[in-house]
Amino acid sequence: MMPPVIFWFDYPPKVEVGAFNAFTKLWNGIVYYAISNPHRSERVLANWGDEYGDVRIVKLYEKTDRVKAIESLVQDHPEAIHILNGFDTKICKEIKPFLFKDGLKALLFTERPAIFGNWGEALLRKVYTSVKYARLCREYSKHVRAILPLGKQGVHVFQKLGFPKDRIYDFMYCPSLTDISQEKHIEVHSPIRFVYVGRFYYKTKGTDVLLDALPFLKGEWNLDMVGGYGANRDEVLERIRGYENVQFAGTWDSNSVVKSIQNYDVVIIPSKADGWNLLVNEAFHAGVGVIVSDEAVSQEVVESHGGGAIFKSEEPEQLAAAMQQVIDRSEIAIEWMKEARENVPYISMTTVGKYLYDIVQYEFFQVGDKPQCPWL
Repeated sequence: MMPPVIFWFDYPPKVEVGAFNAFTKLWNGIVYYAISNPHRSERVLANWGDEYGDVRIVKLYEKTDRVKAIESLVQDHPEAIHILNGFDTKICKEIKPFLFKDGLKALLFTERPAIFGNWGEALLRKVYTSVKYARLCREYSKHVRAILPLGKQGVHVFQKLGFPKDRIYDFMYCPSLTDISQEKHIEVHSPIRFVYVGRFYYKTKGTDVLLDALPFLKGEWNLDMVGGYGANRDEVLERIRGYENVQFAGTWDSNSVVKSIQNYDVVIIPSKADGWNLLVNEAFHAGVGVIVSDEAVSQEVVESHGGGAIFKSEEPEQLAAAMQQVIDRSEIAIEWMKEARENVPYISMTTVGKYLYDIVQYEFFQVGDKPQCPWL
């Protein structure tokens, strides 16, 4: 029997739960999900459910004495392996006094620090986060065996901030997704159907970049905007009223995203500052290609295996050029659909869960060779 594994989450896991549930199936021991807060309101609206495998759930937000509950969970399992969520999250701040002790085993997955805003705001954020996260890297490196930043961009950031390179692994968000890519008919609509899915928010999601790209497009095409939440919702809805071929398509149930994507030819992902944009995972599981910015982080799957085009973030003319290419030559979208199907095994729940399992086995039990990222 292997020692217990305790995952610590700020919110119920969703974007990573597929890989973690797959890990649980491999782990011959008890697995806990300790959760600090319930789902946020917009995620309840999108029907973010709880799709947990064979794990024991500890809802810290229901405990009368949270500190005591955390202390008990740690002390009752002195041999446990702890998997932490982020360097500076609420849950990490709460558990540090109990975890940062000699002999405890821990690793941590994290997004890169977000740098966004106008040039002045972005510069201040960069200086502040560099100082802050360099300090956190020094602190955590003494107590955390390895970190799993999201994407090559995350790996690069934390290497620069001083975390030991040989203890960093490229990771991804991997939700619970069913591969229905083989069900997708390899054909396109006339005119081409694009779709954007997500928050209507300029600073990080780049929704304004997509809207700014539209005037450059020629010929016939359609675009659906899905989401309807976010700080720039009203402005987005006002701007698309000027286009007969751009529609607001409401909010999709989170469990229907992959199936719904199959009604389109290309997914647009105009990120300015993402941790790991899941639309690449979801589009490929649907068998649909993507046009994605170089700040989505998940574009690294496209870089490695195809399935779409990559444009420079905050460059609407580059985005428009990629969209125009598909409008003019629909066979490009067909080729992306074929590549999307072929990409799924590299990013499936089983693959990513096994990768995490191998990391834990290698780092804590010296089993096997150092694991290599399967989608790169």
